[in-house]
Amino acid sequence: MEFLKKVYKNKYLKFFLIAAFFSLLVVSRRVDVVTYPQFYAEDGVFWFSEAYGADHFWQPFLIPKQGYFQTVSRVGGLLGNMVGIGRAPLVFNVFAILFQILPALYFLSARFGKLVPKLWQRFLCSLAYLSLLGTAEINANLTNVQWRLALLMFLIIIVPKSKKISWRIFDWALLFLAGLSGPFIFFALPIAIIYFYKNLFKEFLDKFAILAVTFLIQLYSYLFIVNDAARSTAPLGASFVNFFKILSGDVFVRSLLGTDYVKKIIELGLWENGSLPISFGVAGVAVLGYVFWKAQMELKLFIIFAFLVFAGALSSPQVSLIKPQWDVMTGGPGGRYYFLPGLAWMISLGWLFFNSEKRFLKTFVGILLACFVFIGLPHDWVFAKYKDYHFNQQIHEFKSVKVGDQYKFRIVPKWDMYLKKK
Repeated sequence: MEFLKKVYKNKYLKFFLIAAFFSLLVVSRRVDVVTYPQFYAEDGVFWFSEAYGADHFWQPFLIPKQGYFQTVSRVGGLLGNMVGIGRAPLVFNVFAILFQILPALYFLSARFGKLVPKLWQRFLCSLAYLSLLGTAEINANLTNVQWRLALLMFLIIIVPKSKKISWRIFDWALLFLAGLSGPFIFFALPIAIIYFYKNLFKEFLDKFAILAVTFLIQLYSYLFIVNDAARSTAPLGASFVNFFKILSGDVFVRSLLGTDYVKKIIELGLWENGSLPISFGVAGVAVLGYVFWKAQMELKLFIIFAFLVFAGALSSPQVSLIKPQWDVMTGGPGGRYYFLPGLAWMISLGWLFFNSEKRFLKTFVGILLACFVFIGLPHDWVFAKYKDYHFNQQIHEFKSVKVGDQYKFRIVPKWDMYLKKK
């Protein structure tokens, strides 16, 4: 008991223990990210290979991908190159895990005490974020760190201003990094303007300045810088039924029951003809609409932000190079696109359960959350291991290659990474 009292009083030790607990939660979902780390997709093809082949460390930071800068991934690539190719995948994954738990830790801080006064409710929200189902694609890999940063950017926008210079420097640095990592600044800036306008705008001038600068940089990149990673030219395949299949299956149902159950549901005839997805979709939108009507401004803005990002993803997804994009997405691929709307959906259900005064709503939402806890979590907590491409053996072969010769690495998921030996 004496030890527990000391831990409770020591805020640094308490922070370390919570961070360690959150990290263990992340790792427990796919243990091989630390026991047998491998490059994942763009982690090797872009972030490491371009850092490895650059003449100067800063060169890759000037190269956009898919039309925008991805600075956080470039930072990871730089760190990986510094420790060498043998240790780089582990460094990438640890770096990704740190950014994955950062929004949860940030939300637990006392700075959010005015927005969500009860610590246990903030802790539940953090657990819901780390436990979100159907997130295998963005779990502990460098390529998808930008999605975690997008959430952190939103939290920094709505958090009350701190009097401590250390917190202010943290906010500025992470806001700048997030703004230059992916296209999310295009959706965050309008949200920020609304929030700052509704509050005392002059209190948020520093945040607004950073958001505006990064917005302009990313806009310039999108409009004027030619990059070597063009977006897919496959047809969109948009349709009314496909929209509801994606919204219902990949956002509403997947967040509650997990990926495997969604695969079983979409095999049903009523799903194929559109009856079930439209019914589920209308019900889900009604629940979100009710929460949006009743909740405080911060939750309203998060719902808007999450579904703006979702709408942007649906308008220009990257899930196929040949097949119609929405047709492919109805089968589950594109998990990163469902992260923010899925989180907004689950947080909305939690808010409704604890705040609604209508018994039938509490009962309905309670049943949904019980499905998440007792069906979804046990079945979908552990993600399937990556295929073993014998990375250590490839490293050994690469070391025997002559300087100037090129070696092809086979990496997850069935991608090729080419390195010219230096």
